[in-house]
Amino acid sequence: MDNTISLTSRIQAFIKLSELLKRISATLDGNNGLKPNGAAEKAICVAGREAEKTNPWFTQREIARALNAISVMTSEKALLKWAKKYPGMQGQSSGQKTVAVIMAGNIPLVGFHDFLCVLIAGHRFLGKLSSQDTQLPVALADLLLDIEPGLKSQVAFTKELAWEADAIIATGSDNTARYFEYHFGNKPHIIRKNRNSVAVLTGEETEEELQMLGEDIFAYYGLGCRSVSHLFVPEDLNLHCLAEAWKPFKYLLLNKKYKNNLDYNKALSEVSGTSFSHAGHCIFAHNPALASPLSVIHYTPYKSITEAEKFIQIHATGIQCVVSDNKLETNAVPVVSFGQSQQPELDDYADGVDTMQFLLSLD
Repeated sequence: MDNTISLTSRIQAFIKLSELLKRISATLDGNNGLKPNGAAEKAICVAGREAEKTNPWFTQREIARALNAISVMTSEKALLKWAKKYPGMQGQSSGQKTVAVIMAGNIPLVGFHDFLCVLIAGHRFLGKLSSQDTQLPVALADLLLDIEPGLKSQVAFTKELAWEADAIIATGSDNTARYFEYHFGNKPHIIRKNRNSVAVLTGEETEEELQMLGEDIFAYYGLGCRSVSHLFVPEDLNLHCLAEAWKPFKYLLLNKKYKNNLDYNKALSEVSGTSFSHAGHCIFAHNPALASPLSVIHYTPYKSITEAEKFIQIHATGIQCVVSDNKLETNAVPVVSFGQSQQPELDDYADGVDTMQFLLSLD
């Protein structure tokens, strides 16, 4: 590809970015006295504070969580292992394309993986910013360009739809997916729709595992596609043990938007006569639906774990991942351990579509 810098240099730039983001995430967490070094680091910290002002879901805690997850994902070991899977990246050709990435804004920096893939594949990245996340992607990109100025010609952002791009990667709701299909169906594309995640419990989980499951559910206030919204539990499981394990997540109530959602859903359940259990900072609702309202966790009691497996197979196209330490008989959806749903690896591709293979095929 007609890149100004080599694949090795691109990978090394992201490795250095990983190291910086680890420090910056600790800085944003604010409990260790760390201060940002250099203008680019300061800029991303400022962007984080400004982002919280315009989007109350983007608290410093959640932005730090996102930066740390990116740092882990792009460690030297992880990047080199991932790159080896794609020998096509090693070659050079004249096939560099402009890839428009229409970014979601449900959680901080949710479009980073696409940003990484486009640049590592050697294409030009054109990011369509979400109105919910206008500052962090730009600040993070500036930090990368500060590390590797040779990438400057390959990174740009816009607030408009990129009609002239060579290929499209779009993430949104089922409704926006239909819109994207209509307008961009004639171009090479990946168009993602709504997804949720589920967990399957056996009743034999340790206290630590249940606390880690809390991370899978409550990280980013449950707004991510990898956030667990539905639990499968044994019929004899007392939900009180879950509420006890999740007490550390009561900080959610400090967010007024989350508290308002909780109060609204509790009142709605009471008025409608819907059976529910209030657990302090969340609601358990016996409901077969995969997706649940914010602050509500749907659950389904089962007699046999095969009931959960069957559900997963039937609803596989709407499930991002399954959290369980049980060996489930399902190969349609990735299964991850407790506490890992919000820590995807580089080849944990959204909607099960290999983004890097798609980008390499554009040649």
